[in-house]
Amino acid sequence: MCGLVGVLAGCRAPRRMRDIDALTDTFTRLLLLAERRGPHATGVAWVKQDGAYRVEKRPLPARAFVQTDRYLHWLDGIDHRVTVLLGHTRWPTRGSARDARNNHPLLVVTPVGDETPGGGAPGRRRTKVSLLTHNGHLREVEPYFQRWHLPRTADVDSELLVQLAHRHLTPSGYAMMPLLHAMAELQGTMSAVLMTPT
Repeated sequence: MCGLVGVLAGCRAPRRMRDIDALTDTFTRLLLLAERRGPHATGVAWVKQDGAYRVEKRPLPARAFVQTDRYLHWLDGIDHRVTVLLGHTRWPTRGSARDARNNHPLLVVTPVGDETPGGGAPGRRRTKVSLLTHNGHLREVEPYFQRWHLPRTADVDSELLVQLAHRHLTPSGYAMMPLLHAMAELQGTMSAVLMTPT
């Protein structure tokens, strides 16, 4: 193996394996290049076609993060069924990078319905999930948390975006018009990626 992600060199790996190796190698390189924009914490997520997902984040610069066992195990989960890769490096403006709840991707998971017959596989609770990465800064978020009765579990302003989006998550996806209408009230700057794996 060579490189950070175990790219196979000089072997006759199956085409899909070579494609995945090239993808993970490129993703890792991009994460390393992004470190200068945020050396205090690094986070990643993948999502598969069936809604499976995995998030890993640590209060480390990308160059240290990509060498951790947790990142390498995360990479091992990437296969031909992965449809989304998210990566984020953080420069904290609000909320300590030592608290994983403040680092991106931000994740909100809530149970859906009850465990009645026909409600899914036995022993498995159905959930709705929102993932978000955000670059920017929102001003005066606390009044919005209170006004919209949104849960507050982290210190970052970005949590307002993921909680608000999660509130607008329906079985068929995000209700975009009401979400955009609510977001229009916010002040600040935003470049964000929002998704639901389910």
